[in-house]
Amino acid sequence: MGTDGLRYVCLSDLHLGAQNSVLSAIGDDDVTVDPTRTSEVMALLFAGLRRLVDHLGPDAPRPTLVLNGDILEFALASDDAALMVFERFMDLAFPMDDTPIFDDRVLYIPGNHDHHLWETARERQYARYVRDLADEESLKAPWHVTPMLKPDRSIEAEVLTAIVRRRTHREQVSVAVVYPNLGFVDDETNQAVVFHHGHFTEPLYRLMSTLQRDLFPSQTPGPAIWDWEADNFAWIDFFWSALGRSGVVGSDVGALYVMLQRPDALDWLAGNLSRAVTGRYGPTWASPISAPLLRRTLMFALGRATPLERAHVTEPLSPRSEQGLDDYLSGPLLHQLLAEEHGHLDGPDRPVSSDRALTFVFGHTHKPCERIATPDGWKQPVKVLNTGGWVVDTVEPIEVQGAAIVLVGHDLDAVSLRLFTERADGPAAPVSVAEPDLGPSDAPSAWCQRVRDAVSADEAGWAAFSRAADEAVTHRHGALTKIIDHAMRA
Repeated sequence: MGTDGLRYVCLSDLHLGAQNSVLSAIGDDDVTVDPTRTSEVMALLFAGLRRLVDHLGPDAPRPTLVLNGDILEFALASDDAALMVFERFMDLAFPMDDTPIFDDRVLYIPGNHDHHLWETARERQYARYVRDLADEESLKAPWHVTPMLKPDRSIEAEVLTAIVRRRTHREQVSVAVVYPNLGFVDDETNQAVVFHHGHFTEPLYRLMSTLQRDLFPSQTPGPAIWDWEADNFAWIDFFWSALGRSGVVGSDVGALYVMLQRPDALDWLAGNLSRAVTGRYGPTWASPISAPLLRRTLMFALGRATPLERAHVTEPLSPRSEQGLDDYLSGPLLHQLLAEEHGHLDGPDRPVSSDRALTFVFGHTHKPCERIATPDGWKQPVKVLNTGGWVVDTVEPIEVQGAAIVLVGHDLDAVSLRLFTERADGPAAPVSVAEPDLGPSDAPSAWCQRVRDAVSADEAGWAAFSRAADEAVTHRHGALTKIIDHAMRA
């Protein structure tokens, strides 16, 4: 791996193919994505990343690209549109006429909008297991997660691997799927960094677990990440991934984001879903009874899970999501790390805490931030970095929303490259580098200072990116009204 330079570059929430993503090229009508064109923001981003990587380690191995969920927009865009914009992305990451920016092995952690990539990968993984099983052996239950520290990198997102090889003519490049946590540890420094998309920090994505606990109080949801995913995977895949890929129905899913913020719209949505489900799967005579009952159940469940974290617009994390973050860190994440490092969680000598110096990287909220968390089970404070998002969710600017990239150095130190934030007025903020503050000292870490020096050395290049991003964000705010009106009319 080398002893210098940049080891991991983490991006999330690109939502490639979405109308409101600044990384999707948009047509003159402000509504239609043109997947054959590369957006100016994307082109300038990769130009800056190439110069940054070269500056941080000209002789070091190329860093690994970590795609931390919601890279492809499967909920609000068609497959072909999302995948074609992904082609533009990979054209820049692995250009045919230049040296690739990243290592040949891309690591992909699906989120909620591209959860279907995990479902297809795990089915292939299980099929391979069945194929290699001896005739007399019994089948085990299909698994719902991959190992965090030593994932099987042969489990690929085959369609993405096919795309990058088709576009770049580089047969050695592949896209491996890891879900839902990807971690690295350094025993020499006792550091650990874990990537997770972030959807499990929000109640909506644990909706089935909530229903189980509320409707069947004696059935307590399990503590492991396997339990969380096993309870909720079908709901996540249906609503946030597969539904958007379902023809005319999927084309209207964009309006659901607005509906999830309003009680009257939630009631309308629950009514439509209950009538559709009972009409399709129940006897006709029972519909007058079963549809209202299902509607009340859905309203109860959705009411417990909403509003979405992105509706909280005054600070990077709402108190509810702060609690969800702590619950995830002290619950399934700690459980998985201890299980993989120690191999046992039963008996009187089982480990109950970790002394690792953890950095936790997530996205999902579209609100970049750097902070310190003190969840139960961790003997040291946890550094938390959020990578924000590349979509414009609101008509009016929300100044806590924006995009960042997390850069991890050779000793697993991590910093946030703050690329843009939405602004109500005034000039765009320049690209900057930030890290969580562990104490009263104002001195940045050595890794933070190195990245700051690299950004300063390319001040003109990053200024050009900032101007393009600011212009694109402003334009998408204006276009969002057209997008919503178009979806509602449809």
